[in-house]
Amino acid sequence: MDSTELNQQFAVPGQLHFEDCGPGLPVAHISTTLASARIALYGAHLLSWQPAGQQPVIWLSQAAI
Repeated sequence: MDSTELNQQFAVPGQLHFEDCGPGLPVAHISTTLASARIALYGAHLLSWQPAGQQPVIWLSQAAI
C-alpha cells in the first residue's frame, strides 16, 4: 500500500500522515502537542522522536544506509 492509499484510509489531519521514503517504503509522521515521531512501516523502525520544543532525542542519520 502506498502513502496515498494510507492517507485516504488512516490519516488524521494535523496528527498523522504518511509519506513514501522510497519505492514501497511508507513512513508514518505522527505529531501531537507533546511530541512528534517518524516510523517506517516496513519493519516498524523508529526513525525519529522529538518532544515538543526540545531537541530530537532519537533520529536516524542521513548517512545511514
